[in-house]
Amino acid sequence: AAGFIGQHLCRHLLNSGFKVRTLLRDANQAELFPPEPELEHSTGDLLDAKSLEAACTNIDVLVHLGGVAHVNNLAEDTLREINVDGTRNILQAAIRNDVQRVILMSSSLASSVETGKVSGTAYGRSKRAAEELVSAAQERGEIESVVLRPVNVYGAGMKGNIASMIALIGKGRLPPLPKTRTQISLVGVDDLVQAVILIVNAHEAAGKTYNVTDGISYSIAAIEESIYRAWGRKIPVWQTPRVILYVAAVVMGWLSRLNGLTRLRRIAGADISGRTYQNLVTDNLVSSDQLCEELGFKPLCNFYESLPDIVEFIDSQAWRKELE
Repeated sequence: AAGFIGQHLCRHLLNSGFKVRTLLRDANQAELFPPEPELEHSTGDLLDAKSLEAACTNIDVLVHLGGVAHVNNLAEDTLREINVDGTRNILQAAIRNDVQRVILMSSSLASSVETGKVSGTAYGRSKRAAEELVSAAQERGEIESVVLRPVNVYGAGMKGNIASMIALIGKGRLPPLPKTRTQISLVGVDDLVQAVILIVNAHEAAGKTYNVTDGISYSIAAIEESIYRAWGRKIPVWQTPRVILYVAAVVMGWLSRLNGLTRLRRIAGADISGRTYQNLVTDNLVSSDQLCEELGFKPLCNFYESLPDIVEFIDSQAWRKELE
């Protein structure tokens, strides 16, 4: 609950009149949340099954956000241990404590694994395996389950490749991207947590899987241009040749594996690798029509309007001084 999405979700749940209990790995993370009479905290680790009991006692709905994300070079065994075994542990604790519903925050990357069109990423495979666990529990009648598959999430405090892109453009350290027509889907963090709140009370959502987007198709070129403008920087008139950017991304990925956490990964919360390049040149358009039609989901955010707050947050972070 102490992560980017978790903090936003807690605030929105409290504002909507819910009582909230968080699961934190470190008790000191409670300082991230303002004191609220309807908010309590528990501590535990997804890989320590016994530590999860207190978090699941006397609750109606479990929103499972825990896991590993924004990784390109983490071993698949490690991903499965945290994202799959961790899900199994918290799910079993919820079932033992008669929790009515679990909402699993998965990823749009799980869909490619489900369709079998491609092998997907190690992260996508781990999230798909976690989905199968909660769906099987629903089929056995042990607990209601709902799976959410958000695309990349934006907002102040965001992580990942787009956050890295924003930060590096701000410092003038990212070469202009190649000319591309790549289109992607995104979702604002406030819209995502509103989707969660809708599902908490939607009995008809049980057993279903929903994609979550803001309904807009973004071009990588337009995103890049908007970031330059948000920083007040001049938009370059030249583009980096694709082959040069690809080689640079592959080398960065190799150095990351060689040296462990690179400076960029520590600072911006993301890896740079050959997959980063693939994300720049491969369309990733997802529809959330099912969520809109069945549950009345109405996204209110868009990336361009959110960008000033994102830039302000990044600019305020002490880590930017490390790039000086």
